[in-house]
Amino acid sequence: MPGRCLTGSRPLRTRIEPSEYAAESVAVWLDISAHFNPARLFHWIQTQIAPCCCHEQLPLPKSPPSPPVPSTSPVSHAQPSPWVWRWTPLVPAGSAVLDVACGQGRHMRWFAQRGHPVTGIDRDPAAIAAVRTLGEAIEADIENGPWPLAGRRFGAVVVTNYLWRPLLPTLLDSVAEGGVLICETFAEGNESVGRPARPDFLLKHGELLAACAGPQWHVVAYEDGFLSSPDRFVQRIAAVRRTAHGTAAPERYPL
Repeated sequence: MPGRCLTGSRPLRTRIEPSEYAAESVAVWLDISAHFNPARLFHWIQTQIAPCCCHEQLPLPKSPPSPPVPSTSPVSHAQPSPWVWRWTPLVPAGSAVLDVACGQGRHMRWFAQRGHPVTGIDRDPAAIAAVRTLGEAIEADIENGPWPLAGRRFGAVVVTNYLWRPLLPTLLDSVAEGGVLICETFAEGNESVGRPARPDFLLKHGELLAACAGPQWHVVAYEDGFLSSPDRFVQRIAAVRRTAHGTAAPERYPL
């Protein structure tokens, strides 16, 4: 039967000699049959294949932990900031954590679930009422009133999306030796994409880095740049307060 060539339109005609190919196939089969040894095949299956099938199944590799839901997600109120999540390992185990302008307490909840005593401060009565079950909840206007935690130190001071410059030295002083400041908020440039836009609420370039420039601080991470979804200019830092009497070996801060 004529067939078509795939590479052109010219017909391709072939003729098959059934008797020739049939004879060759029979010869091959007879050759295989002559050398086939069922006993050897059974022995090979027992010694080579069966042991592999009987081995305990190896566990699948574990996926790395997923970062928290971005803050723009509808469920982000229950998730920590990705920056806080990333640097949580710097917080000394079991140490007290202060959440400044705690809002609905997502970071209080995050650290309480990890065995940290937590304290939250906010001037909103509704926010404080929502976090009372998580730990110490303090309703206070920290911009116009006295600092309610004078003399107290914490293993971590957490500040996100909040800036009141006169309070910054107090927050730094509230970090205990060996503790960490985890801070992130809006920075200069944000006025070009949205709110906040007032200079009072936007960090100047390098401002957090300059605040932690003293010898008592070890800056583990610092970022000053632009993020999308939503568009925003952000500055953030993770800085550990050195102990007064450091050890001979340098501290190892995991990245």
